[in-house]
Order: sequence, then C-alpha cells, then structure tokens
Amino acid sequence: MTRPYRRAEVARALQTLLDASDAPLGVLLLDLRQLARLNEVYGYSQADACLNLLTRTLETLRADRGGVYWLGGGQWLCPVRRVTHPSLLELAGIRLLESLPGRIDLDDLTVMPRFVLASASSGPDCETGERLLLHAEQALRHAKQQFRPYLDYRDVPEHLKLESWRIEAELYEAFRANALKVWFQPQIHLHRHQIVGAEALLRWESETRGPVSPEVFIPLLENSGFVLDLTKWLFNASFRQAADWLHQHPEHTLSINLSGNFVNHEELVTLATNSAAIWNVAPSQIILEVTESSMLWDWQHAIDNLERLRVAGFGVSLDDFGTGYSSLLYFKDLPATELKIDKVFVEALNADPQSGLLIETLVRLAHGFGMETLAEGVESEAQAGHLTRLGVDTAQGWYFAPALPVNEFLDWMTRWSPERYFKDSSS
Repeated sequence: MTRPYRRAEVARALQTLLDASDAPLGVLLLDLRQLARLNEVYGYSQADACLNLLTRTLETLRADRGGVYWLGGGQWLCPVRRVTHPSLLELAGIRLLESLPGRIDLDDLTVMPRFVLASASSGPDCETGERLLLHAEQALRHAKQQFRPYLDYRDVPEHLKLESWRIEAELYEAFRANALKVWFQPQIHLHRHQIVGAEALLRWESETRGPVSPEVFIPLLENSGFVLDLTKWLFNASFRQAADWLHQHPEHTLSINLSGNFVNHEELVTLATNSAAIWNVAPSQIILEVTESSMLWDWQHAIDNLERLRVAGFGVSLDDFGTGYSSLLYFKDLPATELKIDKVFVEALNADPQSGLLIETLVRLAHGFGMETLAEGVESEAQAGHLTRLGVDTAQGWYFAPALPVNEFLDWMTRWSPERYFKDSSS
C-alpha cells in the first residue's frame, strides 16, 4: 500500500483549498468500523488488502470531486467544495456511502464493510485547514462514542453543553432507578370508528425539573451509550403493561419506536422476539416504528434487519417519510406494513390546501404497496374528517386522547364512544 498522508499534510492541503475560494469548504471523515476485528480474525495482510481496495475505490469516486486522503488505518478524508448549505454536505456523505461496495471478496474472505461518517465545514469559527480537520476528528470521535453512523460537527456542541451533560446524567440515573414510564396513546380507525391499538411513548418526570419534554430527553437517549439497555427495558416494559389488553383484543396492535441507532443493531430481531415470547405477546400484534433517516447511512443492513423482523411476524411502520431525503427507489424495497403520515402534513391541512394533495398522494402510494396509513398529531374534528376523506386508515392525536398511563388508557378504552368523535357514526 502507498503510505498514508501525514496529518500536517492534510491540514496544509485543506488550507490551500480554503485560500483558493471564498465558498465554504466541507470535509467528510470516513471510518471503517470493523478494522480491528479484521486484523484480529484475518490478519494484517488481508486487512491491508481490504483497505487498499477501499482506497482505490474512493480515489476513483473522488477523482474529479476534490480527491481523497487516506489517513492510515481505516480512515479517509474527502474535501467537499462549495458547501453553501449544511444539507449539501450531508447529501454528499449519503452519496459517498451509497457508492461504496457493500461486499468485498478477497480470496476466501468476504467482508461486508460498515462505516461511521463525520463531517465539518469552514466558517467564522473554523477558518484554517488545521481547525477544519480538528472539527471533523471531534465529530468522528463523538459519533463512535455514541454509536451514531453519522454526525456533523455542528451537532457536537449541543452534546457538550454543561446543561445537556447534567440532564443526560439525571436521565441515566432515572433509567437506572426505573423512573422512566411508558404511556399509551390510542390509535383509531377512521372508517370503522374503532380502537385498533396504541403507541407506546416514553415519559420522564424528573424529581428536580418536573415533567421533561420528550423533545428534550429523547435525543439524549438516542445518543447515549445505553441505547441497547434502554431498548431492552422499553420492549419489556411495553409488553408487560400491554400484554393483558392485547390478549383480550387480538385485533389490536402496539406500536413501539425504535431508536435510530438501533435499527441496524445485530441484536434487534433476537431482542424483539425474546421479549414478545417472555410476555406471551404475538409478534403480529407488535408494530416497530423506524424513521427513514435512521436507515440512510446503512440502508442494506437496515433492510436486512427489517426483513428479518417481518419474517418473525412483526409489523414495520415507516415514520417521517416525505420530511427528509425521501426516495421512491428506496421506498419500493421497504418491507414495511404501515406508512406513518407526519404531523407536519396534518398541521398544514388548516392553512395549505395542497397539503391535502400531498397526503392523498402518500395514501395512494402506501396502499399501492400494500401498506396501511396512520396519521399522527390529529388535534381537531376537522382534521379527522379531512383525513378520512383523503383515505387515511388510522389516526392518533389529542383530538382522541393524549398519551396516558396504562390504567388511564385502559379506563379510556372502556369509555370509548364513537359518537363523541364521529358525527356520522351509527355504532
């Protein structure tokens, strides 16, 4: 193999690019996750052959796009010119990963490479090549510590703020003390006017802060080092509390959000299957929600996991489709049973008539691929009626009920009256 670039050489090269243009410069720092295992299991010769192939592939891909610098080990740095918006850098990263081989065959060795990607861009707080490289390295370090497939340096300071550290420390103690709670938000079929299930949602009431918004603590949980333990706890807590009513109502389902950092985890299917078996819950009554964005960085691995979940009998719901880098090419490969319509589309119904056309298009797309549709964030009778006319199957939101502790949820179920929510209900 050719020698790796020294760090100082890369910093000087980045400085040259910065001096040559007034436009922001971005960098993508790529890390091969399995390098240590490759060295241990197959030896340094085979690992070097894998690195050599990846380096040559990257050099070909980046020949007219700013080049690539092999930093040694399993790390490569790719400059990205004219990053006029942060999303352009993320999109460049997605395209880079999509272009890399998903399988490498070397003699009798087959490697399925998995990567971590970090990014950084120049700006008022980053005006030198050395600083730009440092920012990318810091982002990569935090991405690896937090088991994230991708992290931009702009997101790192949020996790380093003193208050965030304090909240995360309190959150971890709350988790250890079993102080986190699972509440249930009902899901209603808009055409049959029946309860068809619920979504399990995490809630946390801090001893010092009072109720903490999920918008504050969920991202901290996503990026914490105990996401595996948390997922185990969430499965068991949800199944334990829901087991009785799921047994009494075999037509009902329970939806559970999967952490974006857990969709690709090798233990996902085993954990879900074992947890359902412990509480004697049928996998067919469980729907696991995944976000489109959580799969983009390792699409094939995520698809493989979701297909294994489907084979095991679980339903799969696709959340946030249409709000990120949606692709119909990806959509057709998804082994999903449900498409969840984001609340941003539902909220827009009040002010933007074209939002109805978007929802109707999503419904037709989902139904065409054999999926059910569920709209979240329904807050009024008008929204519920509009969604019904657009063909949406199921809905949840404050109009019907907020998330409730399990006893209140069960009590709410016994008092369910379609006439209260649907004027045309005859049941």
